[in-house]
Amino acid sequence: MASRLNSGQGTIGETDLLDAIASVIIGGHFTDGRRGNHSRTILGVLIISVIRNGLNLLGVSSFWQMVAIGVIIICAVLIEEIRRKLQEKER
Repeated sequence: MASRLNSGQGTIGETDLLDAIASVIIGGHFTDGRRGNHSRTILGVLIISVIRNGLNLLGVSSFWQMVAIGVIIICAVLIEEIRRKLQEKER
């Protein structure tokens, strides 16, 4: 981006990190090394991209887009933890 604009900004890729983290978490990969695979991560990328694009088309500000992605991350973690606890009870 800096080569195109002949200038640089420290905040150009600010939302990319949140999208990457959300995609990986939706894909099922966690920081403690539990399960997950690449196809689910690609599905996570597609889901986040569609949500981000939809919010852009609706004219939602970038702040609220980040809030929405954060809520999605929290929901994905909660769903995975509930699923994991239910599987442990079945054993």
